[in-house]
Amino acid sequence: METNGIDRETMLASLHDIRLPPTASGGLLADLLVAVALGLLAAFAVALVLPWLSRPRTPTGATSLAERAAELRDLPETDRALALLHLGREAGLDLTEARRDRLYAPGVFPEARALQARLLQAEHADG
Repeated sequence: METNGIDRETMLASLHDIRLPPTASGGLLADLLVAVALGLLAAFAVALVLPWLSRPRTPTGATSLAERAAELRDLPETDRALALLHLGREAGLDLTEARRDRLYAPGVFPEARALQARLLQAEHADG
């Protein structure tokens, strides 16, 4: 099978991985060191990129507590109260300190209106 002056053995030999000749200095050890170096380089690149990709996204919309609390107005009462509690925790506020004894009583859940008022009051006290 001769095409363009290349025989089959030459073509197959050219398809093998690029390697140093066996008589070159280093031989197999040099191949192994190059493979380890490339692996370490790839791991370093992943270590640089991964924190950038896994960084929490900052919200682009509302920034103040009042604006974020206003966005929750369409939720049902219990969901809104729970979201306000989470919002207070993110802001470093404890909205349940006065009602802690009743918080886990059956059928008792903080009112969203009262939570929002305490959240806004705490924001104005800090601001």
